[in-house]
Amino acid sequence: NGRGLYMAEPDRTPQMARPKDLADGPMPSGHSAALSLLAGLTRRTQEPVFAERATALVAAISGQVARAPEAFPSLLVALDRLRLGETGPRHYAAQGAVRVHARARPAQDGGRSLPAPGRLSIEIDMRPGWHINAHRPLQDELIGTTLAGVEGRGWRVGDASYPQPEVLSLGFSREPLALYQGTVRIEASYEAEQGTAVTGPSPAIPLKLRLQACSDRFCRAPEDLALEVPTASP
Repeated sequence: NGRGLYMAEPDRTPQMARPKDLADGPMPSGHSAALSLLAGLTRRTQEPVFAERATALVAAISGQVARAPEAFPSLLVALDRLRLGETGPRHYAAQGAVRVHARARPAQDGGRSLPAPGRLSIEIDMRPGWHINAHRPLQDELIGTTLAGVEGRGWRVGDASYPQPEVLSLGFSREPLALYQGTVRIEASYEAEQGTAVTGPSPAIPLKLRLQACSDRFCRAPEDLALEVPTASP
């Protein structure tokens, strides 16, 4: 409702016995867990009700968060997930119509002091009836699919290798389109930069994947996906 989430059903429950779990503790609060779930469903499904409920929940508790943001660390993470999308090696675009999974395949380190170089594989899986633009679209107004590393994070990512596109004519365009559909893979090399500390048992490689997803009727706005790929991906 407009006042946040209660921890008990309203039927025959006195108001004083219906607490709200607001602030985060060692575990995320009920509000934080609910917002994280709604954020994921917003990104992964085409049901607008999840975005509506997430927005209503944020509006209901925004006053408390603004007064004491330090009490809501998990909720702020969930809010970032709602605004900016998923974190980690898996992402979703076009409200779940496009699924992205990135993996790193390290070479043998041979006693190196820096993490071993290797290859990145980004698998893009699209639902039937959906596609993304090729790396080099045939029309200037369309946004091509691009993969790049993020500077200043300790990794050097080589030029990406893109799949061969299909050239098809679809109902919403009078001109043929260069596109990817079904399941495709983008690959690139990576290595740790000299003189840069890369810490942690499985340091993540930051990537930016830009794509524009379209159905056979319309194109969605371009999306930027921020991938964090562990170097020990299975």
